[in-house]
Amino acid sequence: MLAYAVRFELEQRLAPLLFKDDSPLVPADPVAPAQRSAAGKRKAATKRTADGLPVSSFRDLLDALAALCRNHLRVVQEPTITEDDIPF
Repeated sequence: MLAYAVRFELEQRLAPLLFKDDSPLVPADPVAPAQRSAAGKRKAATKRTADGLPVSSFRDLLDALAALCRNHLRVVQEPTITEDDIPF
């Protein structure tokens, strides 16, 4: 249950960066298939948010975040070097 709660919370907080419609249209018929809003269609077509940030699926976003790492390198008699590895 905790994993589902964490996933739900992440999807809610990261919704602007995901292929999720920010303002879905409410159908008149509850059985009718959901329709995307104009903003949702624009987001899916351009693969960018209104702010210009790239949009991805939840799985792809988690994979990208999992690949990030920070390396602290210490060389004798040299200052500490911090290197952020960003795979994309």
